[in-house]
Amino acid sequence: MTYVKGAPEVLLAHVDADASAAAHQVLGRYAADGLRVLAVARTGGVAADDGPLAAGLELLGLVALIDPPRPGVVEAIEECHRAGISVKMITGDHAATAAAIGRDLGITGRARGAAPRCTVFPPPTGTSSPW
Repeated sequence: MTYVKGAPEVLLAHVDADASAAAHQVLGRYAADGLRVLAVARTGGVAADDGPLAAGLELLGLVALIDPPRPGVVEAIEECHRAGISVKMITGDHAATAAAIGRDLGITGRARGAAPRCTVFPPPTGTSSPW
């Protein structure tokens, strides 16, 4: 048995259509409330760590997390606005989650969907950190 967790947008593409549709409804509600959401699923057998995600995953559930802003963030954003600075938020969150968090922080604008995957680049030669 192999258990996987990750972006709902990715994992739900590999589960039964009925389960996916129901989960998307719940995901929409959670995201609109500003919650960060992970999907958890399993499949029979052993999967390779770096192989493609198998079709036919069994959805076990969604995990919703509250990740409140750090103290002082709202005030800092307000100060930026008073100074004429346009504040942008860059995140890998679900677009509805990002929009809800932005509203709570006083950041206005249009939320755009983000790719639910990322590429990890190796550190430059001779360094131990990519930063």
